[in-house]
Amino acid sequence: MNHPKQKLLLTYNALYKRNNELCRNMAKRVHIPETTLWILYYLRYDAIITQKDLCDVSFQPKQTANSALKKLETEGYIELSVTESNKKNKVVTLTEKGEKLAQQTADKILAAEERVFCRMSDTEIEQLMILYDKYLTTLEMEIEHI
Repeated sequence: MNHPKQKLLLTYNALYKRNNELCRNMAKRVHIPETTLWILYYLRYDAIITQKDLCDVSFQPKQTANSALKKLETEGYIELSVTESNKKNKVVTLTEKGEKLAQQTADKILAAEERVFCRMSDTEIEQLMILYDKYLTTLEMEIEHI
């Protein structure tokens, strides 16, 4: 393949992989598995979230997320409970011990990300989101044809 935009595509993919590596390194820096970090991260945004919702927003395979949730529950960091309206899909909540872990891990990551966004203009952030969404949406459509 010798397409004129090939170099740009390679640059984009390098940036994407760099972002993934940053995420792995964040988890290493706070000494927890990456899946656990993402669970804590999303629990900080939404204090009441179901197991299914966590899988959906984190794009983790159900088995991976459920294994991490079971471990967090066993270690006393989260509680899994059913609601009257939905006894099948459990709600995930942080325990007091889990709150402390989230403060030492996910909160630090969230604060760093917020500082980065504070260094960008609203227009830059909006452009980033629009263009990234356009790329992913278009790529999803292209992949359907493979």
